[in-house]
Amino acid sequence: NLADHFDLPREVVSVAANLMDRILSGIIPSYIRGIDISSTSNDESSSSSQSTDIFLKDIRLVSMAAFNLATKSLVGRAIVFPKKGSGQVSIEEAELVVLRELHWRICYPTPLSIA
Repeated sequence: NLADHFDLPREVVSVAANLMDRILSGIIPSYIRGIDISSTSNDESSSSSQSTDIFLKDIRLVSMAAFNLATKSLVGRAIVFPKKGSGQVSIEEAELVVLRELHWRICYPTPLSIA
C-alpha cells in the first residue's frame, strides 16, 4: 500500500524492510539480554546512546527513516512526511542514526536487480 500511495516500485519496500531487519537485529537482541548498548568505550558513546533512545522510543520514526533512505537510494527522491511538534526527532536526524547504526552500508544488489 505504501509503495502504491507514493507511486514507487515495490523494490523500495523490500529494501526498507531489509534495512529495518538489519537495524533491529543489532539492537533488539542486546536490549533483551540486558546489555546497555549506550555504554561503549569509544568516542561514539553519545551517538550510540542517541540511537538507543530513538529506536526504543519511536520505532515508527525509524521505519519512516528506513523507508526514506530506501527511496533516496533507489529512486533518487525523498518522501516528504508531515513534521511533528518541537522536541521531536526529525526524519533527517533519524536517517543519520540509521546510517551510523548500519555503518553506512545500505546499497547492495536487490533480488529484482539480479533477475
